[in-house]
Amino acid sequence: MLIEIKFYSSFRELMGTSWTSMEMAEGTTLGDLVDIIRDRHPRLRLQTDEIVVSLNRNSLPPETVLKDGDVVSFLPPLTGG
Repeated sequence: MLIEIKFYSSFRELMGTSWTSMEMAEGTTLGDLVDIIRDRHPRLRLQTDEIVVSLNRNSLPPETVLKDGDVVSFLPPLTGG
């Protein structure tokens, strides 16, 4: 299945692109994908505690199983007041 991955703000800078796509095995979870991206991109690994991930514009738990065509977004945490 093909998953689209979008990177925003500082993550776009770290990754050198605003999006990519990956072919994933059936049964891959959102948490699995986050681990794969962190493993492949060591600079992103340093940002582990600061990653906000959404699936199809929704905040879902890491055990959510991905489906073909899903869009996963990596966003830095929002700050402000």
